[in-house]
Order: sequence, then structure tokens, then C-alpha cells
Amino acid sequence: MTLATGIVLTSCSFLLGAQFIHWSVDHRTLWTNPISPIPITNSLIYYTNLSNLILQSSSSTTSSNQNYILMVFKFITLIGLISLLSKLKNSSISVVFDLASLVLLITSIIVEIAHVIPLLKTLPKSPISFNPSDPLTITQTPTSLRPTSSIIMTIQSIASLNTIISVTLTGLIVLQIAQMCIEKSLDKTLGVGIQEEKKLVKVVKVKGLDKQKVLRIKEQLNGNLLDRQNPLEIQSQP
Repeated sequence: MTLATGIVLTSCSFLLGAQFIHWSVDHRTLWTNPISPIPITNSLIYYTNLSNLILQSSSSTTSSNQNYILMVFKFITLIGLISLLSKLKNSSISVVFDLASLVLLITSIIVEIAHVIPLLKTLPKSPISFNPSDPLTITQTPTSLRPTSSIIMTIQSIASLNTIISVTLTGLIVLQIAQMCIEKSLDKTLGVGIQEEKKLVKVVKVKGLDKQKVLRIKEQLNGNLLDRQNPLEIQSQP
């Protein structure tokens, strides 16, 4: 595994882990039908606090901590993107895996910036304004204190987008692992050929053979290597 691949896997695994934290409230808003007041209330509280943590700006110490958290996520995303681009520059035989991984990473970034963050900005600043003290009595509260249908749709949209990001990051990690396995197999195959070349060099140095004999020995070694790699094809020949 190269350094760039390790950085990509580490950064994407971190981002995927952050997405799994959202699943604690997302799964009930997505897969419960009909949806009850309690999951909606919990999601509203969670995403309102998350929105305040990420988006709110002030001159207090809390704001400084918020900026640090946001900077950490930006740095991890950026270093993963740069590492993928550096792998493309090297252009290995399995470059298609890096291209697909780059598309998935850019897709997850676009979904987060263009859709999730704008939806977080539309949520109320404080959950107190729409969350009664007892979630079970939400249907008995005044209309002004109930979560509106638009807020519920916003919460469900955020949960759906988080699922999309999780799927893209998971696909990216799978592609990188598959690329590692293929490159390892290729290196092992090429290693056999390199060993045969070293044997040929030793024979030439010891026996002092001329160029024509060297070429004949090389062809013979390549033929033996082909026989070991494709025994069925050799046996089928007349």
C-alpha cells in the first residue's frame, strides 16, 4: 500500500465515521412509517445543535472551538482529495479505480456543500421554539410550537442526503481496497519475471555468452514462465 492510498483510506474512513454518527437519528426518520413525534423531535434537537456548532459565528470562545472543528473536517477532506489527485498523476495500470474514487469523493463534497449545509441553515436556531418539554404531548401543544411539515421534510431530506454521502464514501473505500489487491497481484506476477531476468544475467556473467545465445536463453525462460502461467492453453495446442 502506497502512502497516498493510506491517506485516502484514512481520510475517507474518518468522514464515513462522522456520517455514521448522524445515523443515530436518521434511521428512525427514514425507515419509520408513519413517523412518530419522538424521532422528529430528537432529529430536530440534534440537527439544530449541529447547525449551531458548524454555522453560527460569534466572537466567543465557543466560536473559536467551532472554527477548529470545521477546519479539521476541511483539512481531512482536502488532504484526501489531494492524495487522490497525486495518485492520478502517477497513472498506474489501475488508474480507473482512482478516477472512479475521485468522482465519488467529489460527489460527496458537492452533496454536502450544495444541499446539506443549506438545509441546516433553514432550521430554527433553538429547539426550544418547537420542542415541548414532553415529546409525547406534541399533538396537544399549540400549533405554533409544533414542527411544521416543511421542517419535517427538511429533516428527512438531510437524512437522505447523509445516506447518499455514506454510500459514496463506502464505495470509494471499496474501490481503493480493490485497487490494492489488484496491484499486489500484479507485483507478484511481475516479481516472477524479474527473478527470471536476474537468473539470465547471472548465466551471462558466468558463461560469457554472446548476444544470440542470450536471446535464445531469454526466449526459453519466457516460454517456461508462460507454461507455468497458462498450463491449460499449452496442453490444448496440437
